[in-house]
Amino acid sequence: MYTNAQSIKNKIEDLEDILILLRDVDIVAVAETWISSSQRDYFNLHGYDAVHDTRDISLGVGGGVALYINKRWTSQILKVNSSDQFNATGVNIKFKNTSVT
Repeated sequence: MYTNAQSIKNKIEDLEDILILLRDVDIVAVAETWISSSQRDYFNLHGYDAVHDTRDISLGVGGGVALYINKRWTSQILKVNSSDQFNATGVNIKFKNTSVT
């Protein structure tokens, strides 16, 4: 599932409600989270491992990405280079006998 949040700060509860209704969502990708690195622990989803790449708030509002991986899968964070111009994050996920990056 993918969404462009344009600030996840006031939408995290709505996102959790949607995930309860949809059930069994494996991966949630969120663009434009608009959170700082000091806030990322406040924007996790129950039952999901979270990977955030935040934008430096000195650059202004905007940016940031998050991946939420259902805890039933094994995931490993990959090192991805971001810059002031873009945010990126990567994860290797093991689904049963298959690994996806």
